[in-house]
Amino acid sequence: MEITFLGTGSAYPSPKRAASSLVLRYSGELWMFDCGEGTQTQLMKSPLKAGKINRIFITHLHGDHMYGISGLLCTISQSNQRDGPVSIYGPLGLAKYLRVTLGLSRSDLCFRFRVIEMVPTPDMYTEDNDRLCNIPEDDVTIRHHAEDEGMKVDAQMRDGVPYWTLIEEGPLKVRAGKLEHRIPSFGFIIEEDLVPGKFLVDKLESFGLSRGPVCQQLMNGITVTSPTGVPVTKSDVMGPDIPGRKVVICGDSSNSSYLAPLVQNVDVFVHETTLQNSMEEMAVERGHSTPQMTAEFAKQVNAKMLIITHFSQRYTESSKKAEDSYTVADLLKETRESFGEGCEAADDLKTFVIKTNK
Repeated sequence: MEITFLGTGSAYPSPKRAASSLVLRYSGELWMFDCGEGTQTQLMKSPLKAGKINRIFITHLHGDHMYGISGLLCTISQSNQRDGPVSIYGPLGLAKYLRVTLGLSRSDLCFRFRVIEMVPTPDMYTEDNDRLCNIPEDDVTIRHHAEDEGMKVDAQMRDGVPYWTLIEEGPLKVRAGKLEHRIPSFGFIIEEDLVPGKFLVDKLESFGLSRGPVCQQLMNGITVTSPTGVPVTKSDVMGPDIPGRKVVICGDSSNSSYLAPLVQNVDVFVHETTLQNSMEEMAVERGHSTPQMTAEFAKQVNAKMLIITHFSQRYTESSKKAEDSYTVADLLKETRESFGEGCEAADDLKTFVIKTNK
């Protein structure tokens, strides 16, 4: 499993903001999370193939996280890079955005897509944006010609907090959790299935059993009988199951505490760190986080690794530091002061490998 940060590319004048999108690679599949304006440019610089992307997840409907999605779909289609379907997940209103942009531009696609929308809880809207973000039932109901019927996913509750179930089948399960921002924003929780423990050959042979069909029976939880009449179970001849990896990818947030019951012991936690600690009041007012805010929550959920991203354009690269100016390296230093050394900063086209648990 790998995560590659694409960033924003040339769409922003500031260097390496590393904000808008990343790609998770797992078992031959590519899943994109957020899709800013410069995503296509960044993909062309990377070894990743746009046509291999089969799922796209949008954390929230601000432009730097989703303005590139229509163009990306068109580019993939025009270059005949894929013919399989694409599933797109995001907040309520994403289907409308795609229907309007693809429809008004008369965009044809050579593959099918469907949109799975998360219906925000009422408290995720603010008075200022309720009129714009709360999509009426009769608003743009005509699907694009390449669009299959999608679905709307309502929140469920666990330990008093809402969550949205998006993918239940396959080796990776995906849920979304609530974040606080100026508009409805979500964090995606990707969980890998348990990895079965290894067969202990010496234990198997001690019961007079050998490898073969009996191993599959034991793996399926079926009790078998040894040649001497002793019942043998899975736990007798196999090591403990290995927990699958858990990755959390958050959208913009000034308060991620609602995720806490859902993301304990996360392997990799990707979270925004927009402004430095001394600017916490401004960060919260604008719906963002500081290094200390991010680090303290990551410690609360026992994250093994924290990757900070979404840096304000005011922060330059370390190599271009001016006198008395803050850099991304300074943000990382502030984060490590609270979280520890298991923290890294996202950078354009940088890849992190998430190793299998042992």
